Amino acid sequence: SVDRNHAAEAARKLAEHCRASVFAAPFSARCSFPETHPQFMGFLPANGELIHQQLQGHDLVLVLGAPAFTYHVESECPTLPEGARLIQITESLPHAAMAEAGDAVLGNVGQALHWLAEHVIPGNSSVLRQRPIPPEPDRSELSVALALQQLAQTRQPHELLVEEAPTSRVVMHQYLPIEQPGTFFTMASGGLGWGLPAAVGIAMARPNERVWCVIGDGSTMYSLQALWTAVQYQLNLKVIVLNNQNYAALRRFARVFAFPEPDKLVGTTLGGLDFVALAQGQQCPGELATTPAELADALKAATANRKPYLVEVKVP
Repeated sequence: SVDRNHAAEAARKLAEHCRASVFAAPFSARCSFPETHPQFMGFLPANGELIHQQLQGHDLVLVLGAPAFTYHVESECPTLPEGARLIQITESLPHAAMAEAGDAVLGNVGQALHWLAEHVIPGNSSVLRQRPIPPEPDRSELSVALALQQLAQTRQPHELLVEEAPTSRVVMHQYLPIEQPGTFFTMASGGLGWGLPAAVGIAMARPNERVWCVIGDGSTMYSLQALWTAVQYQLNLKVIVLNNQNYAALRRFARVFAFPEPDKLVGTTLGGLDFVALAQGQQCPGELATTPAELADALKAATANRKPYLVEVKVP
């Protein structure tokens, strides 16, 4: 809601005024705070126990325009640290009703943020931590980290990014930071199949801007035909398929639930798919990258014109 209400600047002013640590909510679908800001502490996981760990040391948790909180993994641990108070400002009655603790204020998030930024007494928090700097990826082979770092160097901060690569999301947070509001979109539910059609729709709505879609191989297979629509409308859409040749998210959950041999889980292997050929079948040009040099060339080719283009990135 912060991004939808064009209130990201007010959120930044409020955080600086209070010297508050800033976290992005689990499954945050938009950018409501610049991820390169020194007070940005990263993304809360969709796991109550891990949220509890990350919020340790804070005595007040202010949730703005998001649920408190969204979970993807069951946990017996209370989310809030002992002694911490939670206040939620939301436009959603269901979000207010589902909060397990604290107080909720139902109203316009943008107006509330602008008012708070002007009226809150300055803070003197001593809890601010230094956000860890991610390690430099190995440049001898193509990895998800290196691919996203190269994309970050190619993409301009004002260009739009749509993401549906669940297995790579944590890596994306490290190597492809979003700095400007209104430039990032992803699903808020954790469901699959949304990303590519959404990227096409956003490119249609914002025809003067370049749209990047970072998507996994499994997610791409849900709605590949969206490329055909992009071609028909000659949209300025660049699709980056991170192809690890399996449904890695399902294998990861198999480990969480202690399945035997999770890497051999039936139905999770996607080897043999040729996304460049599949794109060409939709009349969309594309290129395969298996090395850092090939990816650099492919990204250059993708940005050479305003037409749809697909880059398949083979990663471990």
